[in-house]
Amino acid sequence: MFLYPNTHSHTTYKITKPKSIFLDPVTSGDVIDVASKIKSKRSLDHNNISSNLTKASIQNTAVPLTHIINLSLTTGVVPENMKISKVIPIFKSGDRTLFTNYRPISILRKIPVRIISKKRITFLNMSNQLSTV
Repeated sequence: MFLYPNTHSHTTYKITKPKSIFLDPVTSGDVIDVASKIKSKRSLDHNNISSNLTKASIQNTAVPLTHIINLSLTTGVVPENMKISKVIPIFKSGDRTLFTNYRPISILRKIPVRIISKKRITFLNMSNQLSTV
C-alpha cells in the first residue's frame, strides 16, 4: 500500500494499486551488463548476427541501443525490426524424418527482452505486486 500525505490537511490518502507501471530508464550499463551475460553461440538471428558479434561490439553499440530501448518504452512503439524473430527447428529424438520430432526455437533480440524483463521484475517487487506464496 502506498501512502501519500495531503499537504493541505491532516488526511492521508491510501492508494492500493498504482494506475500504471513505471520502469526506470535503461542505462548503457544495463545494456552492457545484459549483453555480457548472453551465452556465446554461433546461431544467427534474422539479420545473420551472432551473439558472439553482439557481445564483441557492445561497447560501441550500447549508447544507440539504450536510446532505442528507452524511446520504445516511452512511446510504446517497438521498432518493426525488433519484432521479427527467426525460428529454427531443433531435433528432440527419434526419427529425423518426422516433423513431430523437432521443437521450434526462437532466436530473439535478447538484450531488449532481458532488460525489460529485469526492469519489470524490479517494479513488481518494489510495488509489492508479487505474491510470496
